[in-house]
Amino acid sequence: RFAERVELIQVPFSVFDQRFTALLPELERARIAVVGRSVFLRGVIGSPPGGVPRGLEGLQAPLERLQAAAASRRLSAAELALDFALAFPGIASTLIGVDSAQELERNARSLDRLLRGLAVSNEALIDPRGWGRS
Repeated sequence: RFAERVELIQVPFSVFDQRFTALLPELERARIAVVGRSVFLRGVIGSPPGGVPRGLEGLQAPLERLQAAAASRRLSAAELALDFALAFPGIASTLIGVDSAQELERNARSLDRLLRGLAVSNEALIDPRGWGRS
């Protein structure tokens, strides 16, 4: 009955916080859209090397691994984390906060880069008029 009244829920979700991933298939079957929030873990993911806030030192090693993975792709850790959240199966959308217009522009470029990377150039695959004709 609860699922009949709920169309969308918001859950904390980031490359480091994947607590709700086991529930995503069930929510999808119930046709409940899931919005991931806290993608940047309150800015921790964008911290400079060695800059994890006091009390969160346990995130330093995972952050360094994320930064290395991002650097190998010529991305920032925040860009890779956003890409991860946007592409994760079962996450319908992501909700991000920004502190400045510059940060918003940077996130928009990241989204644009991700979506442009999905382009398919083979017209036989993207033009339905030719499907089934061989």
